[in-house]
Amino acid sequence: MCPGRPPTTSIPRETREPLTTVLKDRWIDIVTWIVGAAIVGLIGYLGYAYLSARSTKEASSPAARSVTNLSAIVRQQPNNAAARVKLAEALMANGSESDALTQYQAALKIEPDNVGAMTGLGVIAMQRREFKTAEGYWLKVIDLLGGAEMASKDQRLEIAYYYLGTDYVEMKQYPDAVRYLKEALRIRKDASDTHYMLSVAYRGLNLGDLAAKELGITLAFDPNNAQANYDMGLLKAKAGEEATAAELFRRSVDHAPADKLALPEAGLKTFGDTKTRLTAAKKLAVTDPAKAVIQARIAVALDPTSVDALRIVARGYQRLGLKTEATAEWRRVLELTPNDPEALKAVKGEPSGS
Repeated sequence: MCPGRPPTTSIPRETREPLTTVLKDRWIDIVTWIVGAAIVGLIGYLGYAYLSARSTKEASSPAARSVTNLSAIVRQQPNNAAARVKLAEALMANGSESDALTQYQAALKIEPDNVGAMTGLGVIAMQRREFKTAEGYWLKVIDLLGGAEMASKDQRLEIAYYYLGTDYVEMKQYPDAVRYLKEALRIRKDASDTHYMLSVAYRGLNLGDLAAKELGITLAFDPNNAQANYDMGLLKAKAGEEATAAELFRRSVDHAPADKLALPEAGLKTFGDTKTRLTAAKKLAVTDPAKAVIQARIAVALDPTSVDALRIVARGYQRLGLKTEATAEWRRVLELTPNDPEALKAVKGEPSGS
């Protein structure tokens, strides 16, 4: 998420959530199915990115009051384009898209170059999947703002670049998408949603390394981004990094909206069940602590409340000489069992005796 981003419409940007995912044994076959499902269902799980991520959290009562107050102003000043744009924003926040559309259109008739009205109309067009219509609005906003003296710092222009890039991703015009998303990043380098969308565009161009790089940047700015975690999980699964992939799918499940859990949950299920992974970890704990850690990490991803699996991970890291990692895992044990003697000793730096 990108808190503090100044909105230009009632749908301010926050993250970043959409479109396609390009990406050896039993589970990789299922992962292959997941990748295929993500490609075929282009706007499935990931499709909520640019809209849900940049949507305003609904605050119905304040929004309703704003609508009432602004409606009164518009009745008194029907030719006040700025007031109509503000009313449209309030209507959007209150869930009245059709009424907002009417106000934005009225504002644009009064002031044909009103950037706020065009931005609002562009967002509504994208919500309605009218991407060619939206493209026209974004190009007009860019034309109006791009030559201004302070264009390099204009957040309205950055948002227009972002949405136009997203628009082109939706229309599979990936080179154009890359171009405009990069323009957005020149103004706002830390916008995780833009980095995410750029990763999608690169995947559309089959530029896997660049896509992975942008996913990494997305997660650096927004570690809990459900979409980026899911996509990175697919990449790690493809690379054979099972434990990391499982952990990324877990993070995606933990942070995805309730109605967008199907694919990340399916990804997690490809790793089997906690009991099987835990049994394997216990068998390997003495003979091969590195492999034991991998199995136990997967068990924890499947069941974050498994103290036994966490303990194997912590002990394994100790045996491998990874003190920082071991301490972090012992702290996770203490979160679940606050008085665990072994964990308490380990966190204090005392020998655990195991």
